[in-house]
Amino acid sequence: MTVLAKEIARLVDSMPVEKARTVVDFARYLADRQEVEAWRKMTSDTKYSKKLGNAAEEARREIRAGKARPLTHSDF
Repeated sequence: MTVLAKEIARLVDSMPVEKARTVVDFARYLADRQEVEAWRKMTSDTKYSKKLGNAAEEARREIRAGKARPLTHSDF
């Protein structure tokens, strides 16, 4: 665990449960935003968007050929 993670854990441990939950929820929000921004950056970069497009086309070909099936929400 990093020094910052230890500090955050110490601070959260000292808070009332409801405030600690709020901090954890906010940390999750920030982590999600970071992932969204990373995805947005990657998909807007032509180097990556071309690779992503090629991978999607390959998946569609495999689905049409019966080698794969589309993912559904229940797969996650």
